[in-house]
This record gives sequence, C-alpha cells and structure tokens, in this order.
Amino acid sequence: MTQHGRGSARSTVLSAVLVLVALNVGLAGYLLMKPGLRDPMFDLPAEHYKSRVAKAPEPKPITIVFLGSSRTGYGIRPAVVQEIVTAQTGRACIAHNLHVPANGPIGQRVHWQRLLDRNIRPDIVVLEILPARFSGSDKLDEEMSAFRGDRMT
Repeated sequence: MTQHGRGSARSTVLSAVLVLVALNVGLAGYLLMKPGLRDPMFDLPAEHYKSRVAKAPEPKPITIVFLGSSRTGYGIRPAVVQEIVTAQTGRACIAHNLHVPANGPIGQRVHWQRLLDRNIRPDIVVLEILPARFSGSDKLDEEMSAFRGDRMT
C-alpha cells in the first residue's frame, strides 16, 4: 500500500470514529431531554395520565394508578373503577392503568420512581403482587432479562 493510501485509510477511520462519537453524544443529549424515548411502553401512558389529571376540573378528582404487568393490563378496567369510586365517594375519579408487559417488582419500583420524578402523585397506587415472583431468585432473573438496561435512564 502506498503512503497516500495509508493516509487516506487513516483519515477515513478517524472520520468514522469522530462521526460515531458525535452521534453517540447527540443521542445521549437527546435522551436526557426526552427520557421517555427509552421506555415508551411506560412513558406514553404516564404522560397521558399526567395530562388527564392536569385537565381535570376542580374540585380535584381522586386519582388512582395501577402498576403491574400484562395481568394488570388485561385485568383492570379503569373506566369501571372510575364509575365505582365516583358512585361510592360522590367525587370524580381518574383511574389509569400504567401496566407494562413482563413487569414485576423491579419494574414497578422503577416506574413508581419515574412518576415521583415527574411530580406525579396519585392518591392511590395499586401494585400487582404475584407471589410466584417472590418464590426464588430465578423469578427475579426472568424479570431482569425482560427489563433491559436500555430502558433505564
């Protein structure tokens, strides 16, 4: 290879590395500004819930959040909960299902902290408790493989 060919290859590799670094820095900055991009399965419903609460008329309604897995997603009907709570208390109610498929205790803890970080403070939080998740470390390993690091902020 000629001297000119080596210099050209070196500059190509150097520019590729610089572009890669710039893209990574840009993506990291964007994710800092829009953290929901990492975990849209939680972020989109959480933002929807936040906007529902913000638009609610006075007096402030009772707010209820459900955190869990697909069991919670398929098993809880927020509209029915809202009707029952409103009928029982005489106050308006906003119930929202913030389930994420394959979520367990670790994911619920992370999602609860994300709600607190966004200054979202529901009156009632209902957590899905599945005893099998607590029966051994292999159950937590299952959840950790489903709750990947790229979904973390």
